[in-house]
Amino acid sequence: GHFIDGFAHPWCSIDEAPQPPKARYQGTAIYGGLAMHHIGHFLLEGLSRLWCLKRYPELPILWHWIDLAVPHPDERGWQRELIMMLGLGKHRHIFLRDPLLVEHLLLPSAGFRSGRFLHPLQVAALGCVAGPSPVPAQRVWLSRNALPNQFGRVAGEERVEALLSGQGWTIIHPEQESMRRSAEIFHEAELISGFIGSAFHPVLLHEKPRARLRPVMRPGIPLADYRIIAEAKRLDFQPIEVPMTALDQRAAWTNFRLDTPDAL
Repeated sequence: GHFIDGFAHPWCSIDEAPQPPKARYQGTAIYGGLAMHHIGHFLLEGLSRLWCLKRYPELPILWHWIDLAVPHPDERGWQRELIMMLGLGKHRHIFLRDPLLVEHLLLPSAGFRSGRFLHPLQVAALGCVAGPSPVPAQRVWLSRNALPNQFGRVAGEERVEALLSGQGWTIIHPEQESMRRSAEIFHEAELISGFIGSAFHPVLLHEKPRARLRPVMRPGIPLADYRIIAEAKRLDFQPIEVPMTALDQRAAWTNFRLDTPDAL
């Protein structure tokens, strides 16, 4: 019945004290954190205790499952792929939606706090992908053009991609790629750009990414975590700002229109 600070997360508030749990777990488990169908948030915040989870393969992991305001279906199984890639396949995973009474629970400190820090142990634990060979002068645009409208599209991106393709750029739709391939591109390419979003976070999965990062800002998306990640991976990171007009008001999921696609 007492709140423990180690479970705190900015997304969660304290409800009234729950009724005594009907379900019980006898033995020892380890707490993973929040789990959700959102690649960026799960990779950064959901897996923030990965540095410790990997040390106890014999223990089941307890996750608090949360549903997002905008549903993110996992149609290609990226979450399972990510769990297997990161060496958590040997664990039993228990996703909680109701209170559970646990006999003994290990509560690791988070190795990442949004806007604050990314611990070197967490960086090392996430870096699980190596290769492929670099492609000289390869430039990649991470496209949002095929995303559903509810995920924050940018009108005018088709024009940008056509111009970039004409200059030899490779256009990639990250939501159509495997998690491994999404990480590999940060070592393969020399330069990566695109409208800022979760497509940039798989850089953490590569042991030695090398690409220069040029994310194009979307109003309302904070830069802090992207800077923290770039510094942790020692990457050249320079955001690009261009004028754009909001087409609705939904914070991170707002749709925009580029004012001058050719200038970008």
